[in-house]
Amino acid sequence: MAIQMPFPSSNFNQDSPKQVMYYALALALAIHLIRRLIQIYLEYQRDSAFGKRHGCNPPPELPKKWPLGIDRIKELWDSNTEGRLLAFLCGIAKDYDPRNNLTQYLLFGPRAFHVLHPKNLESVLSTNFQVFIDYGFGARRSVFSPLLGNGIFTQEGLAWKHSRDLLRKQFIRIQYHNLDLFREHVHNLIERLPVQGDVDLQPLFFSFTLDTTTALLFGKSVYSLRENIDQAVENKVFSESFNLAQEGLAKRFRLAPWHFLYSPKDFRQACSNVHQFVERYIDDLNLSTGQETGEKSYDFINQLAKESSSKRDLRDQLLNVLLAGRDTTACCLSWTMQATKTTMLPTGGGPDGDSPILVRKGELVVFSQYVNSRTKNIYGPDADSFRPERWEGQELAGIGWAYFPFNGGPRQCLGEDFAMMEVSYTIVRLLKSSIITLPAMEKNEPIGSERQLLTLVLSSADGCRVTVKRLHQGLGVRWHCRFGSCRQYRGDSLKTWTSQPQGTCWLNHPEFLPKYVKRARVLVWGYNANIASLSGKTTSSDRILHHAQTLVAQLQADRETYNLYLSLTGRNCGEAEPLHPQAALAYSASRTGAKIEHIHGIYTCTFAILFFGTPHNGSSKARLLGSLHKLASISLPRKIVDLDSALLSALEEESETLQNITDQFAPLISNFRIFFFWEQEKTDLKYTKDYIVDETSAAPIIDNTERSGIPSNHSGMCKFDNSTSQGFRIAISALRRYSRDAPQVIEGRWIKMVETMRENRRHEAAEVLKATSIAQDFHSLSTLK
Repeated sequence: MAIQMPFPSSNFNQDSPKQVMYYALALALAIHLIRRLIQIYLEYQRDSAFGKRHGCNPPPELPKKWPLGIDRIKELWDSNTEGRLLAFLCGIAKDYDPRNNLTQYLLFGPRAFHVLHPKNLESVLSTNFQVFIDYGFGARRSVFSPLLGNGIFTQEGLAWKHSRDLLRKQFIRIQYHNLDLFREHVHNLIERLPVQGDVDLQPLFFSFTLDTTTALLFGKSVYSLRENIDQAVENKVFSESFNLAQEGLAKRFRLAPWHFLYSPKDFRQACSNVHQFVERYIDDLNLSTGQETGEKSYDFINQLAKESSSKRDLRDQLLNVLLAGRDTTACCLSWTMQATKTTMLPTGGGPDGDSPILVRKGELVVFSQYVNSRTKNIYGPDADSFRPERWEGQELAGIGWAYFPFNGGPRQCLGEDFAMMEVSYTIVRLLKSSIITLPAMEKNEPIGSERQLLTLVLSSADGCRVTVKRLHQGLGVRWHCRFGSCRQYRGDSLKTWTSQPQGTCWLNHPEFLPKYVKRARVLVWGYNANIASLSGKTTSSDRILHHAQTLVAQLQADRETYNLYLSLTGRNCGEAEPLHPQAALAYSASRTGAKIEHIHGIYTCTFAILFFGTPHNGSSKARLLGSLHKLASISLPRKIVDLDSALLSALEEESETLQNITDQFAPLISNFRIFFFWEQEKTDLKYTKDYIVDETSAAPIIDNTERSGIPSNHSGMCKFDNSTSQGFRIAISALRRYSRDAPQVIEGRWIKMVETMRENRRHEAAEVLKATSIAQDFHSLSTLK
């Protein structure tokens, strides 16, 4: 009996096409895999043959106890958590120094070589560079792109070469010897230091480099050192967002090649804020029309804009330079290169360390400026010691590629000169202004054992805490425009500067002074300037000296209240007003006694004076008003009309009072920048029109002073309602020029004043001691008699 097997169900016939497809896909995958394995094998054999032809030998391998080097990963993780990662890497390097100078890691991912020998560094950075044909940056572009986009730090090949050439032109144009690039921001840095006490310098340095770099790139600083003082809101948002974005990049960098796992909302928002901030500066350039601001401070962004293809291209380049200028001057942690083709390193392989090393395509080459700068076979057994004199003489002559703080070869830092000047100038200014010591309770860590924080750059995990004692408390940076003695005929000091009927006060309107002199602080000082009174109003009974002393007191109070040490004095004559600024400065200059020397500081810290229609030689109208006074006193009782005859006499042409003030001020005038303005339109005096203060009295011809007329009458010559008006443009140009030049001059004056006052006190003390000694000797002689 035959047994028949049942035929498979009809489902087999229905599913067989799918199964055939699956089999085909599996077969194709297997063929591809086998083909790929054969390719890898052939490439490996080809690379091995290449290495054999060139005598390559593998370097010593880092010992591992656990599979895949998990024990080494744990050591790296633990040392990083403790803030000792670089010290740990230096310890590993010592095991292969001086014999081999190179270590090999075999952990997760491709094999990596840690380059120590200068010849290998030269090969990677220069000899075999060739626009990075041999080596590329691997995942670096995608790690940094959320913030930096497509810029010089994320580009390779021809795109990188184009960016390099473009930026090099701009850095060549920078005049590094012009310390104006740094002066204001160093002032701000010093001003953040306590007069005496402990401070963490590290966050201040990061803010300082952000301020200098934004000023260089955008022509305007974000003034992060002015945070919580007078920093603009948008600048504060940018500073905070830039810091947050950098922290995010550091986390993505540590996660590479799994960086895409980190992209939280606050990181994306921070990057967006930074982009928008930079784009606002670009929009101000009017790229579409090719217009420029015309300001020299905008040279970098203007010149870069000319050769950028789009707003986004310009934005990315600016952000790349900003990142470098803000942080990487401190220390670049390490560089990781990925071989784009099979190549070799010239030395470090084999038992003696002299053979070339084969680097296969896809393998990594890592080097660290920190580790390489501490190799004992080059720097000596005291490589870890702080001994700057090692750079003197011939000890390290010809060191070459063993020292590369700014990288080397085609990718050498473009901002090297800028960074060196910035650091040098800042250190010198800090040492000149302060005594810096280690805080009493702060432990003095041995060099190299300090805890470190590794992000995109190297910084101290515990900050940089020091004790500061300011040598010259007056070396402040909060320079401001002080507009003193500002009054109107009826005594309203603010209205003197306010145009009518628009009500525009150019001292505080955002489209006038604050727009052009960003850091202006205005003191509007007034006094009762009525020289005539009707219906019992009080006249100005104080004399000129009294007003001058009051002005000095107000300036000193303002300086101490707001910690301001630099002044630009602007000055208006609401009516024919006497010379209060001259009298005030002459009075201040004479105050040198021990208990009143602070008043002398007003004279020391005044840089410039702008005179608007001031009667230096008096006014003929004062004499006319005096005659009216005599007539009024005959026909009207004093309780109805009261004129200050003493003040009128002081205002008359060639008056003795004005002459005395001029004589007192004349020896001092060379210490100030002076700008005289006179009225070019006559004032309506009801029955006639005439100049209140004529040109010869308002603007005497004196060497090294500036003069200009203003197309207005006397009361209107300091009221500007249009930022394009001739008078405003001349005045604001002078103020900007003075505010730029003042800090360095005032600093030198202040130092000299402090030293002079100390010398005066020493002489006074010596005189007292001498007098005491004479008295004692006389008393002794009297006793003997």
